[in-house]
Amino acid sequence: MAVVKKRAAAPKSTRSRSIYDVAVLQKALDLLEVLAERPDLGLSELSELTGASKASTYRMLSTLESRGFVAKDGETRKYAPGVALIALSCAVVARIDLVKAARPHIEALQRTFDETVNVGTLADGQVLYIDIIESAQGLRMAARVGARDALHSTALGKAMLSAMPASEARELLSGYKRLTATPRTITTLDALMDELARIATRGFAVDDEENEIGARCIGAPIRDGSGRVTGAISISGPTSRITEDMVSVIGARLAAAAASIEEELGVTKRLTADAS
Repeated sequence: MAVVKKRAAAPKSTRSRSIYDVAVLQKALDLLEVLAERPDLGLSELSELTGASKASTYRMLSTLESRGFVAKDGETRKYAPGVALIALSCAVVARIDLVKAARPHIEALQRTFDETVNVGTLADGQVLYIDIIESAQGLRMAARVGARDALHSTALGKAMLSAMPASEARELLSGYKRLTATPRTITTLDALMDELARIATRGFAVDDEENEIGARCIGAPIRDGSGRVTGAISISGPTSRITEDMVSVIGARLAAAAASIEEELGVTKRLTADAS
């Protein structure tokens, strides 16, 4: 994060194509689009609807089936969307739900503290920024939606890790090279796991110049309706304004906002149902 001054169309439609298109990939995506709209189709039907030969259609379906993106009924020999495709769709919907639920809360946080407020989620072992409201102040912290950051050196990342089972967090941290962004970055696995335990008890994470010198960030995790961590929210700014004395105040407000977002995502209903 840097300091800143101051229904699917059928393939026979007229959809434009890029000169950089990969033809076989386009055909595979055509197959997925057709199956998303009309599941339980056979090889001949899919070949006709996509305009690809039967041989080519079969090869693509076999590849997609091996990756779980399509499923074939052993008796009818018809195809339908597979669990991998469904999982991807659910992940996209979950992110949309998170942004929608978090928006009014991060707007309120930005008004209160006039610092940059971020919403992030986990993507491929990294933090993915999915919504940001920047501070109106000339000197501010800013990333961009779609940007990625490290788990171990950011408040968003550490907040999400702290809300996971310890074994899952350790596996994620072990899966990549934990670079030293600043002299304050925690990189050893045992030290990070100890830090995550403290965060879980406290309810919020702190990036104290661990990702960038002169910047401080506080983050709190958000769980979805199933109780698994789905993302985090954070407030970031220069250390000259986000002083050590302000950390606990901001952390408490973030934790309360995260709890409200979780209610909107169905966590409270789930916990109540589980207890009854």
